Amino acid sequence: MLKLISSNQSADTDIDHFVSDHAPTLALTALGVIQGKIDYQALENICTEQLQDWWQLNVLSNEPNSDYESAYWNLMYTLERSEDYQLLGHKFTQHQVKHYAHYLLGLEDYITKLPAIRP
Repeated sequence: MLKLISSNQSADTDIDHFVSDHAPTLALTALGVIQGKIDYQALENICTEQLQDWWQLNVLSNEPNSDYESAYWNLMYTLERSEDYQLLGHKFTQHQVKHYAHYLLGLEDYITKLPAIRP
């Protein structure tokens, strides 16, 4: 059964847990695809699974709670709109993915503060 989450502290905690649980896997898989160590299909599967998990939360707000959550959604959107050949050969797409992934893994600061919305 779907759990309805509104704008309250418990909802924010659930959202923060979701992002902190899912972001490292997404980041590591994206980096693995760029390096040619992980198949693109595995990345597509992870994106699909994570979005399905997100929809189960039934979040009402579109506004991310933090820079960390914004980076997660920006990475997800970048991956969802990119084809395998773009991740393997398009320098700007690779730069974006690496930046978001490295931030989510705690390897660099979040310097690209782009607005993000939740799906």
